[in-house]
Amino acid sequence: MTGSDTDGHALHAALAVAREFNGHVDALYIDPRPEDTLPLLAQGLPEPVILDMTRTVRAQNAAIRERAHGLFERATTSLSGLAVSEQPERDGPSAAWRTIRGTADALLPHEGRKADLIVFAHSTLPGQQAAVEAALFGTGRPVLLVPPEHSAPLGRSVSIAWNGSVEATRAVAASLPFLHRADSVFVLSTEPRSVDPHDCAGLLRYLRWHGVDAEFAAVRTGLDDLGDGLIRRADELGADLIVMGAYGYSRLRETVFGGVTRFMLRHPNKALLLTH
Repeated sequence: MTGSDTDGHALHAALAVAREFNGHVDALYIDPRPEDTLPLLAQGLPEPVILDMTRTVRAQNAAIRERAHGLFERATTSLSGLAVSEQPERDGPSAAWRTIRGTADALLPHEGRKADLIVFAHSTLPGQQAAVEAALFGTGRPVLLVPPEHSAPLGRSVSIAWNGSVEATRAVAASLPFLHRADSVFVLSTEPRSVDPHDCAGLLRYLRWHGVDAEFAAVRTGLDDLGDGLIRRADELGADLIVMGAYGYSRLRETVFGGVTRFMLRHPNKALLLTH
């Protein structure tokens, strides 16, 4: 949680998943240290000025933290059957508030490795993409991005963006709990000239072994607008969740040449379940 207006989308989705799977939610707030948020130019200022700026930053950080905590308290008290507890001894869904001090890029990989699923609000706010990438590259865990217009329940209709890559394979495996509960599942892929059709047939067979009856749906588009094509096809199918591998290319190549992952991250109009 960040104290932003988008926190509610992520928190309510995470709590809904916990209730669906009888799980636990850690609402994690990373409290930045003043020295991490002060401008670099402040380092050359007189000490009294730096101290005054530090006090101001601390007060601002405290207000943001309290806003996020207040949202957590309101959300958890409004749900029946949800326990607010840090102890993993109770049957039924639960949630807890946690605050740790530092930076997201340093702490998210360490904390995220101890979670089954990492949930973010899907937004284009400054710093959001860096936090998502820290989770994707540093944890080995699936990341769920929840858009502002999301309404529960999540994952009743799921589209899998499939290109046969290792990243997509991991995403499919991570999404199986959602796929088992979905009313409909679609495997989206480009036409046979890009991906061998037997690759999709093999995935459909794999899913059937897991009790998931999925359908193939072609995405007819060029590589340059594949991200837009995936979103449009998912909309046509009524999907509320897209499952996909993230950053099949390096981050540098995605940044320079563009890429499907970067396009999807910059268009927060569909819930995404990502793995790297």
